[in-house]
Amino acid sequence: MLGRRKSRPPKENSNDVAIKQAEESLTRLREEAAAMVQQFNLVIPSYATDLAQYLMKDAVSRKPEVTQSLGETVLREVKDKFKEAIDAIPSWSEQKLKSVRWAHQEPFPKEHDHIACVELSEKTLKSLDDVVRDLVGGVGSLLFQCGYEPDQKQSLVPIWQARPGDTPRYSYKLPDLDSPHAKQFQELLVHYRTFITETYQEATVALHKAIQEKKAAEAQALWEKV
Repeated sequence: MLGRRKSRPPKENSNDVAIKQAEESLTRLREEAAAMVQQFNLVIPSYATDLAQYLMKDAVSRKPEVTQSLGETVLREVKDKFKEAIDAIPSWSEQKLKSVRWAHQEPFPKEHDHIACVELSEKTLKSLDDVVRDLVGGVGSLLFQCGYEPDQKQSLVPIWQARPGDTPRYSYKLPDLDSPHAKQFQELLVHYRTFITETYQEATVALHKAIQEKKAAEAQALWEKV
């Protein structure tokens, strides 16, 4: 007696194959985006530390009369407080970064819409920029306490944004730091923007297109059946 032939699994139609490929592509891209998030999480506290050190050194040399008036005893206390502000940056960064709304985790346009994707990416980049500005707030408070920064109400271009109940936020143009962390941060920003507005957008559109084509084919088959 001949054995029964093993039944073959049903062959996937072209639409199902296209959807599966698009989903797999999008999954890979989400993993790539998650890796970028981890890179941001690592570089931002280091970059903020470099920025804080720059701002403190710049204030000391830019206003030597204030430095001289403080004297050695007070300056030692200032240095201790400065070290505390620097040491707090990593843990503070971890908390701040949790509030970032990443573009790749937001609902994406189902059709090609470059402007909408640019807006999504820019919101994320601005949020990351704000995190860096917030992280040097401890140093900003110290600069005010020591008299390095004047009353912001009297300044035509405020360097710090006062926030009641919180540390000030650095609101001036971020200086061009000659440090590896600053360079890496800027490169990550550019890479993430391009990733969202080009690669990730194209993959999302491809998935929605494949789903729509399957729905259209099923509707056409139903029409022809009745």
